[in-house]
Amino acid sequence: VFIFFGLVATVGTAYVQLGQAPWPAWTAGTGMGALACAVLVCNNLRDIANDKAAGKRTLETRLGERGSRIFYAILA
Repeated sequence: VFIFFGLVATVGTAYVQLGQAPWPAWTAGTGMGALACAVLVCNNLRDIANDKAAGKRTLETRLGERGSRIFYAILA
């Protein structure tokens, strides 16, 4: 998600339009990728209990609720 919704979308668009990938595109891509990941973390945060009960091994079940909230704060 980080790579495709952030870097590929942003840097790829800049490359197609400019013929190069300048550093501001990489910076913007990093921010966009982090925001896309933050949305997924927020969505998965509410499912931790059900995912653990079902035996799913998501990043959020591994980090736990507190770790997921810290990870979300870093991304957002």
